[in-house]
Amino acid sequence: NDVRNNYFSLEKDTARPYYILKDNTLLYQKPVITESFSKDVNRFLLTHSHFYRFAINRGRRLLQRSHDNNTLPIDYYVYQCNDTGGWAEAWDITEALILQMRDETEKMGADFVLMNLSNYFQIHDYEALSQLQIYAPTGDNVCWDIKHPNKRLEQLNDQEHLNYLDLLPPLKEDFDNDGQESHFIKDGHWNERGHRLAAQELYFFLNQNTLLPNSEL
Repeated sequence: NDVRNNYFSLEKDTARPYYILKDNTLLYQKPVITESFSKDVNRFLLTHSHFYRFAINRGRRLLQRSHDNNTLPIDYYVYQCNDTGGWAEAWDITEALILQMRDETEKMGADFVLMNLSNYFQIHDYEALSQLQIYAPTGDNVCWDIKHPNKRLEQLNDQEHLNYLDLLPPLKEDFDNDGQESHFIKDGHWNERGHRLAAQELYFFLNQNTLLPNSEL
């Protein structure tokens, strides 16, 4: 998932499992889950009440907006040129997890494919850079590179010779040519067009690299 999710110091959620790197070895860290009556009630309502889920999500968004007004969300620091503030550790763990998934996949006799997704922020790169420069804390002097995550994965691919598909170039080209959005503005995820384009690119990639049964060269 997102690089931040893989490192506790950035994610800060004790209920999630994590890995740490020690002597280039991934060590599993169990989540810390505490039970209580209030958590049982919350879990029950989340499971059985659509209104409760709506109210909870709406409240969280409003709280986040009031708390993060005119501040830069932590997720955007994945675009800094130099991985500081815990991001170097997060990337090391992420890349180690990718390689472990590759090894386990190949042990099962399957082909491993690493697919890097895209988001609204990267498609609108000039607008994104402007926003980063406006909302970044004064005095940080952060160097920004919208393609930094892609470059990290490209470097890993060069070292490990993975089956690697980067979806940013084709989706960026599609937007530049047609001007039609492939991402929701609200949360940056793919819309219907984005899913269709991604599926097409994945099919072409798998077929071109003979990773499908009866692939056509």
